[in-house]
Amino acid sequence: MPDTQDVFKQGLDQMTALTRSWLTPPGANTVASGSERLEYLTDFATDLQRLYSDAIQHHMDPLLKSNAEIPKHFAKLTQSRDPKDLADFQLELLGMMMETASVRAETWGELADKVGHRYAEFVREMAGNLQAQADAKNATESGAGKRAVTKVSN
Repeated sequence: MPDTQDVFKQGLDQMTALTRSWLTPPGANTVASGSERLEYLTDFATDLQRLYSDAIQHHMDPLLKSNAEIPKHFAKLTQSRDPKDLADFQLELLGMMMETASVRAETWGELADKVGHRYAEFVREMAGNLQAQADAKNATESGAGKRAVTKVSN
């Protein structure tokens, strides 16, 4: 049976392999390109954290409001002797649950849209960054090639 530490380390290595390979591409000759990518990744993670915390807060507000109203409804129910009041209480409780579920569904739908847009923006930023690096590398290589051809022809 494998050691738990080894399994955990292997799983962590697998999960972070793509990110590590992205941060240090083969042939990278500058530390700045890696730190710039890390900065993009950090900004992306910060934005995701903000989006999720906003969504959780928006999700919790109606839940807390409903939880505050339930004791009031129970107090009315305990003072009542009419069976119709029990049905009214059940309907009010069901209404609060449906309203909360609606807000939750709306919140998580909006979150999915916002995360999708932020991810697309992140990918565009990275694609532009990688394209600029490739262009710079090609310009450097083509400049060195031209100098070599000029030396040989002289």
